[in-house]
Parts: sequence; structure tokens; C-alpha cells
Amino acid sequence: SDADRKYQTRRKSRGRSRTYSSGYGVTEDIHAIIAELGSSSHLDRKDGLLSLQHLLRSNRCLNRLELKKVSEMFTRMFHDPHSKVFTVFIDTLIELVYLQSSDLADWLHILLPRLLTKAGGEMLGSVAIKVQKALDVIRDCFPFDNQFNTVSKFIVDQAQGPNLRIRVSVLTYLHSLILSMDQSDFVNTMDARLAISKIISWTIEPRNADVRKFSHSVLIALFNLNPAEFSIMLSELPKTFQDGATRILHSHVRSTNEGTIDVLSPRNMTSPPGQNRSRPPSRSSLGIPDNFETENLNPEDIFNSIKKTSADIQSLSISSKLDPYEDVKKRHDFTSQDSGIQDVRMDSPDGTDHKRGFFSYSQKSGGHGSNLGTAAFFSKKDSSASPEEVGKAIGDVLEELSNHNDRIEQRKNAMQFLQNLVEKGFITADLLDEHFKSLLLILLETLGDTNGDIKVLSLKCLQKMLQKFPRQFEGFAELTILKVLELHKDDTYRDVPYAASEVEDTIVQALPPEQNFRILTPIIQTMEYHMACGAIQMMTKVVDKMPKELLEASLPNLIPGLFKNFEHKESPVRKASCFCLVAIFLRAEEAMRPYMDTLNSHRMKLLNLYIKKRKLEESK
Repeated sequence: SDADRKYQTRRKSRGRSRTYSSGYGVTEDIHAIIAELGSSSHLDRKDGLLSLQHLLRSNRCLNRLELKKVSEMFTRMFHDPHSKVFTVFIDTLIELVYLQSSDLADWLHILLPRLLTKAGGEMLGSVAIKVQKALDVIRDCFPFDNQFNTVSKFIVDQAQGPNLRIRVSVLTYLHSLILSMDQSDFVNTMDARLAISKIISWTIEPRNADVRKFSHSVLIALFNLNPAEFSIMLSELPKTFQDGATRILHSHVRSTNEGTIDVLSPRNMTSPPGQNRSRPPSRSSLGIPDNFETENLNPEDIFNSIKKTSADIQSLSISSKLDPYEDVKKRHDFTSQDSGIQDVRMDSPDGTDHKRGFFSYSQKSGGHGSNLGTAAFFSKKDSSASPEEVGKAIGDVLEELSNHNDRIEQRKNAMQFLQNLVEKGFITADLLDEHFKSLLLILLETLGDTNGDIKVLSLKCLQKMLQKFPRQFEGFAELTILKVLELHKDDTYRDVPYAASEVEDTIVQALPPEQNFRILTPIIQTMEYHMACGAIQMMTKVVDKMPKELLEASLPNLIPGLFKNFEHKESPVRKASCFCLVAIFLRAEEAMRPYMDTLNSHRMKLLNLYIKKRKLEESK
């Protein structure tokens, strides 16, 4: 009878619940699992998903045929009408992507659009969280260029006709993806141009403010990612689209340049990390010596230390007076005919400009019988240049660089000249000791200039000095690192963050790894994400240089900050944290494992995925 059949169904359902909760009844027969996934019964589909989860969590990879059949079943499950089945499906999908993303490239064009469409629909909050987690996993596991191409095609696919909510989910995902991409991931293709044209049209969408806002963000992020490629792409679009995009970019640049944010302000520092869900192993249990401490780990001490080191620049007021090198001015007459440099007042129509013209050369013979100016005289190694003459040249550089946000071309020439003095060996270590603090502080102040080219040249000067004279920087390492890391916030001039990264690499090579570790650890723990991301990228390289024993002893101070950033909402921070954790694991696997046990299962799987990839790369 119908009553008997209903009773047997309820009994069967209860039996299933008991067997799964006790760990029994989970089949490892992939053929049976695939059959259950295709069943018309939602209970069978749920059972099949749970069995597949169990299989994947035991690291059992599916072969090509099995994967093809499972992906076909999963494609249909995006529309499963039973919410409980769909929830288990998303959990299983995440496990599959973690384990076999490299084998699912051909399915990405179905997987990603279906998930983005789902994210833009109506669903329970708990389900929405799982869908978002699945999107995060996909973004972390699949090649960025493949994802960008897939999203571009989805945007221009007229058959999809994304509604406003789906547009928001697509734009949000695309923006996070672009922030993780490298320049080479963004290529001028037909699909990309069509997608960008549509996004430009969405910037004036009258029905939804979020669509307008995220469309702006995507265009700005693409421009920042690869200005040259983006500009070429725009030039190939109709003028209406060019004008729309140009207006947005100009508005962004103007608003960014209206004022600067003090990243050292407490309101721009993240709150101290809270207590971890799982307590990491104690220091004594790991055999860590009690006398090993990492400096500045207390958040209040960190902030005070940072403010103290940055106070040198603020108190000197280099742009308004030249107190740090007043002795240089006393020893050197800047308008001397012997110097080969004439006062710019002689070139001024009214004679009222009292700023020195560093590269306004006199054609009169210099002190060495040359008809060239100071810069030309030092353009090649000349053993007859005395320390006094080099000191005068450094004084000219300091004088010119004091014109903060002014005399752009002259200051560019001054910094190129300074690089030449360092490269050609005119500046010795003893001579630099006399001028080092003045040079360093004025170069660090110049990093705050409004002109991007000036910032890049200042960074190149710092890099040359670090390569030639690393010892002099050891007493100013924290100040230098902080000021360079601040430039990761510069999104108006693409070359600035790249040049900053090059200086950071040089710092890692030039300064003792133990000192870099002590400085970077509190930055990773407490600073906002732009600086934290740069610090983590530096730390990844420091880890490779640290003595193994010291690295193992340092983990209690470093791991909490990395784990916190591994959960960060910004994808570049999560990615940098993951790579740093992989580097630590490869150097200190045994010491690292107790900490890994405190990660949630999804982060553990992602970390293991990248460890596996790194080992494969190193074995080739």
C-alpha cells in the first residue's frame, strides 16, 4: 500500500542518516557513486555526493572518464531543486576543485558562469556563503588568464543576458580576479574588447548603483594592471566607449591626487589579531629557546616604533631648509665658477629665482680644464676627482632634491647623476658615511612626491646605494622598509609599485635575514593589506635565506600573522600568504606541521595543493 511504501521510505532515510553519521555506508565504488548522482531520488543524489566527498578527501583522484561523467552530473546539479542536496553539492564541488583543478580546465567555461549566475540569485544566507567560498577556491586554483577569458565570454554571451544581480556578482568576482593577475594575464583579444565595451556601458546603468560602482572599479583595476595593453585596447574601441573610459580614469586620478592618506595613522592599521580558534603549539613543546624574541610584537609598541622611525623625516623638514647638510653648503660655494655650475638666477628673466640650477652648466672651463659641467665631468671614472670635489657634487644633489614637488626635470637629472656617482665608484664608503643620513632621508622624502617618475628614480637611487653600501642601511632598515612598502598603495602610476618591489628584493639580499625578519613580522601582523601584502612577499624571500634552526624558532611569531592573512578578503593577500607558507613548509616541514593542523580543512587543502605544485616545479 501507499502507507507501507511511505513507511519504508522514512525507515530507509533514517537508516541512511545513522550509517553516515557513524561513518558506515559510504561507498567507494565510483560507478555506484556516479549512478547515485544521476538518480531521480534526491536522497540518492545526496548519498552519492557524500560518498564522493569521502573519496576525494582520501585524495583519490578520478581518471579522465570518471571526471567527465562526474562533471556532467555536476553541471545538472547547479539546478537541483532540493536545497539540502545543493548545499552538499557545493561542498563536494570545492573538494573536487581543490584536488583536481588542473584536470578541470575544459569544464571551467561551464563551472564559473554557472556559479556566478547562482551567486546572483536568491538563496539562503548559509548557501550564499558556501557559493562564495566555492568562487574563492576557483579563483585561487585555476590559471588567472583562463578565468579572465571565461568571464569575458560570459559577459558578452547574449544568450546569457545577465540580470542586474548577476552583473554585480560577475563584476565583484572580476575585480578580485584582476587584483590577483599579472600583467601577462591580460591580453587584447576580441572577447576582452567586447567585454570591456559592455562594462563601460554598465558604468551608466540607471537602475543599479552597485553595477555602476563595480564597473568603475573593474576598469580602473584593468588600467592599473597593464596601462599599455589597456590603452591599446581602448584605442580599438568606438570613440563613445573611449570617451567613457577616459572620463572614469581621469576622474580616478584626480580624486587620488587630491590628498594622501597617512598609512601610519592608527585608523589605517588593522586591529590586533584576536585569539586563534585553535591554539598553536607552545614554545616549549617545540623546543624554542626562551632567549629568542622577535622585536615589536606588541601592537602598541609596533605603532610607537613605526611613528618614531618616521619622525626623522617629519622633523627634518628637508623641503623647507637644509639643516642636515648645512656644513656642505658652508664648504661649497654653489655659484663658484670652478664648479662648472652656474646659479639659475642668471637664467631668470627677473633675477628673483634663487634655486640652484643643478644641470644649468657653465661653458667656462672647470677646475680640471674641462669645458663640461659637473655632471659631464663625473660621467666616467676619473681618478683625479678628490673626495672634496665629490662631496661638493653630493651637496649639489642634496640642494636640488630639496625642491620637493618642484623643478621636476632638474631633480630627475640630479638623481640620475647620483646613480652615476655610485655606479662609477666616485662615492666611497668613508665619504658616504659623512653624507648618508642626509641622502637617505631626502630620498625617502622624495618617495612622497606627486610625480611618479620622480618616485621611480628615487627608488632606483636607493637600490643602487643598497647594492653598493648595504652596511650603512642597517641602522635605518625599519624606516627604509616602511617607506618603500607604503608605495604599494600607489595606484596612479603603475611603475611605482614595480620599482618598490625591486628595492624590496634588494633589501632582502643586502640586509641580514634576521633583521628583515624582525622588521617584517609586526608589519604582517598589524598593517593594512597593501603594506602587509608587500611585507609577506618580502618574507617569502627572507625565509629562503634564514638559517633553518632560527626559522623554526621564529615560527610562533610569524605563523599567526600569516594565517590571519591567509583568510583575508583580498585575494592578493591570501595568495602571498599561501606562497610564504609553502616556502616555510619546504624549509621546515616538521616544525610547520603542528601549525598546519590548526587550519580549517579548506585552507589546508589549498596549502597542500600549492605545496604539491611547488614540489613538482622543483623536481623538473
